[in-house]
Amino acid sequence: MWGVQVVNNSIYACDRDNSIVWNNGTAVASNQWSNNAGFPLKLPQGFAVDTSIAVGTVYVTNSDRHTVVKWPAGAVSGTT
Repeated sequence: MWGVQVVNNSIYACDRDNSIVWNNGTAVASNQWSNNAGFPLKLPQGFAVDTSIAVGTVYVTNSDRHTVVKWPAGAVSGTT
């Protein structure tokens, strides 16, 4: 794990080895959902959860691709 945050009584965790960000045991950002047109995660090393404007949107540092990926709540892919 590369980070854990508690946001509005939800536990978020960054699973670097499996390239997944979890929220209470449910994947909210993952390379397994993205297609070639998307921006898959690869070795994420940190994240932040938006609690003000776009509640639940996750911003992930995508270390192997040298990007920050915005993953809106409920989305099946992220954008850089």
